[in-house]
Amino acid sequence: MSSILSFPDRGPWGNAKWRGNCSGHVYAELFKSIKPQLFVDPMVGSGTSVEVAREMGVEAVGLDLHSGFDALTMSIAEAVGREADLVVSHPPTAP
Repeated sequence: MSSILSFPDRGPWGNAKWRGNCSGHVYAELFKSIKPQLFVDPMVGSGTSVEVAREMGVEAVGLDLHSGFDALTMSIAEAVGREADLVVSHPPTAP
């Protein structure tokens, strides 16, 4: 894995209509490298990260403000019920 990732397309995961949506290929590379048992995305948005994780056989939990989870004031471990091996979120984007 290098520090620069480049993909010719964003892949089939999630909903590409959201500006700044992270490519599922980025998550796939992370999961291949880190091999987590439980992955959590605290700002899951359209679900790209969770879709990729589940496709790769990784247990995944997606949290988000639209489903009642506030990443600024709430505990990820409490919301999930246990600690995760990997927690990743890319910054939220403006509409």
